[in-house]
This record gives sequence, structure tokens and C-alpha cells, in this order.
Amino acid sequence: MQFKIQHTNLTDIPNRDGYSGVLLFSRYQDSDDLYYAGIRQDGTSVIKKKIGGVYYTLDEETVFPGTYDKVTNPTLIPQKQWMRLRLTTVDQPDGSVALNLYLDKSNTGDYQLVAHAIDAKGKYGGTDVVRGPAYMGIRTDYEDVFFNDYKITEL
Repeated sequence: MQFKIQHTNLTDIPNRDGYSGVLLFSRYQDSDDLYYAGIRQDGTSVIKKKIGGVYYTLDEETVFPGTYDKVTNPTLIPQKQWMRLRLTTVDQPDGSVALNLYLDKSNTGDYQLVAHAIDAKGKYGGTDVVRGPAYMGIRTDYEDVFFNDYKITEL
């Protein structure tokens, strides 16, 4: 998926913070059971799972270095620049699920792995992995974003 952040909305509410960003949902079964991965306003890539309404962080990595501040430096993600984000979610023979998040900062097709996790039963809290057919989607928080070329492909 290509995306370009046009503007970050600096609304003064407690929910707007560094963990807001551009996120891809994977295996969205309902609002309590899913995976998501993306780039946060604090410059971090993230992969999380939500099981039974509880979030578990599977991986976080610095992608855009700098000092995030909610007021004076509210996003480290480049604005008005096309980039690409890709998430793969693959069942493994042992019952685990492999998740890989890739980012193409320059929109040239040169993707870099920015987060990776293997979710196995009991490894990241909860007792389950998210398996089987479900929905996919996009989420943004407090940003005006253009999207292009959103595709879902079976691996």
C-alpha cells in the first residue's frame, strides 16, 4: 500500500500520542481479536496482537530516529512524501504465525524489513494466535492520509 501523510491533526486529547500512526490490520476477526502493524508517530515500527481485548506487543523498532514530543515535535514520520508499507501474515507448520512488516521510505520498490515477529501460543500473552480467515484493513490516527495501490494477496 502506498501512503502519504498530508497533515497531522494536533487535537489536544489524551488519545493522541506517539503510538498513533499508519497501521495495517491483519486477521481482523472482531474488535477484540486481530493483528496490526505499522509506523507510529514516534518513529517506531510496531507489530501487535489483540486477543480478548488485550494488546500484546510482538516487536518494536526505531525507523525514523529523533525525539518525539506531543506538542513540539508531534510526528517523526515524513509528511507529504509517498511511501509504501507491506505486511505479511503467514501460518507456520508448527502452528505459529509469522508477521513481517516492510517499509519503502522512498516509494521506489526498495522495501526494508522494519519489524518481525513469530507469534506462538502463549509466547506473547494470551493463549492463542490469530488464525484462519478474517478481514484486513487500514487504520490511521489523527492524520490526513492519501492511500493508493492497496492490495490483498494470498501467499
